[in-house]
Amino acid sequence: MNLSEFAANPGILRKKLNDARKSFQNDVRVNSGIKSSTDIAAILNNTSVDVVDWTPLYEHAEQFD
Repeated sequence: MNLSEFAANPGILRKKLNDARKSFQNDVRVNSGIKSSTDIAAILNNTSVDVVDWTPLYEHAEQFD
């Protein structure tokens, strides 16, 4: 919808904003699993299991030197 349509119908804007707020509160769960300092310590002490091969990136970057 255009801004002019929202200005003409403030009820629609209010409904869209309320729907967006409900969706945000129901769907987005950022950091919901972290409840204590032990959870944070587990994240910080987590060891990486994947070894990244940076060679292709370095080779590509050498073209610009």
